[in-house]
Amino acid sequence: MVRRPDLNRRARLALVIIAVLSAATSASMRWTLGMFATTVSTYLLVGAGLAIIWLASTAALIAAGCRRSLWLLLLAPAALLWPAAFCLLLWSCHHGGDCT
Repeated sequence: MVRRPDLNRRARLALVIIAVLSAATSASMRWTLGMFATTVSTYLLVGAGLAIIWLASTAALIAAGCRRSLWLLLLAPAALLWPAAFCLLLWSCHHGGDCT
């Protein structure tokens, strides 16, 4: 029998805060990162990094048996919005779209 890692209350709260903040930052990245990012690849890297942070913290909570943290999966569209949009943009540019 595999034993699940046990998280104390503070660790769970910290992971929930990290997941929520990374999803919110990823969703608002167009406005918060706007003047600092000059290329599409910057948006893609930052968005992918935030999505990975969200995914890791959510997976850690679910793996620890915190079924009450399944609601964090509702943040998936917010966390994955801009990385998915920019991946689609790069794919369309690569396949003959007008991306000048």
